[in-house]
Amino acid sequence: MQLPAVLRNALEVELEGVPLGDLSRASALLTEQYRAGKPSRLTTSVERLAYVAARMPATYAAVHGALLQVALTPRTVLDLGAGPGTAAWAAAAVYPSLESARLVERNGALSALGQRLGLPLKAEWLVGDVGVEQPEADLVLLSYALGENDWPRILEQAWKSTGMALALIEPGTPKGFALVREARQWLIARGGTIAAPCPHAKACPMAKDDWCHFAARVERTSLHRRMKGATMGYEDEKFSYVVASKAPLARAEGRIIRHPQQKAGYVQLELCTAGGLVRENVAKSAGGRHRAARKAHWGDAWPAKEKGEPEGSPVG
Repeated sequence: MQLPAVLRNALEVELEGVPLGDLSRASALLTEQYRAGKPSRLTTSVERLAYVAARMPATYAAVHGALLQVALTPRTVLDLGAGPGTAAWAAAAVYPSLESARLVERNGALSALGQRLGLPLKAEWLVGDVGVEQPEADLVLLSYALGENDWPRILEQAWKSTGMALALIEPGTPKGFALVREARQWLIARGGTIAAPCPHAKACPMAKDDWCHFAARVERTSLHRRMKGATMGYEDEKFSYVVASKAPLARAEGRIIRHPQQKAGYVQLELCTAGGLVRENVAKSAGGRHRAARKAHWGDAWPAKEKGEPEGSPVG
């Protein structure tokens, strides 16, 4: 997964002439804050540039991966805690029906950077609190934003603004998942239909010492590798998420919650289903089902859909 070419080019323009050492030091600090679950203030130009260079590709991949699991036809999107517009970029890539975006971000300088990077939609950028009332939008995004704030207040306003669906994405850590699980119950209590990743609206069956998360593989640019002193050409962004809709939406029968294991004569799948957490061994004798299992990935719906078939019935 890469950022769209036009966005990569815009980033290169912004980063031109900035010393690599400055970017590396700022990136290391941001990584330390991220792993500690601390908010990044991004008070300097170098910090903001290091953030978009290091975190924008990973955030884009996570949001893109989550939204791919739900078939929607939104025309408008509201991105709360938008940063430089990463989630709106991902939504535009997943949903060609989108026509316009409203982006709310507290950090004015980061919002200005996002405006310079552009957006493939008609966009309105606002600097302010993400927890205040906003006009309704078909799709509302809360990407890596809820954990830094008073989440019940913010989620309440976000849900009020939701016309079709709300997507919440947080880091794929025990802390991030705990927040997503609480938010999921909050949404169910208010009549939301859980569209993904859960195949049911029952209590989450995940054990207390485990957490539900997924991964998106991100291709590192040359600058990204040099900033982080990395040798591998990719990294895996772990994320937890929930998408809730305001209209009934068909759900997957099951969700693959671990990497499928290729065994001698069968594929072993760990699944979340309406009946709880189950293990399914798909034998070679199962024919097409076995072939589908061999191609399946962590995070996919199961049973697999036919090529081109969306996960649920479109809303809109």
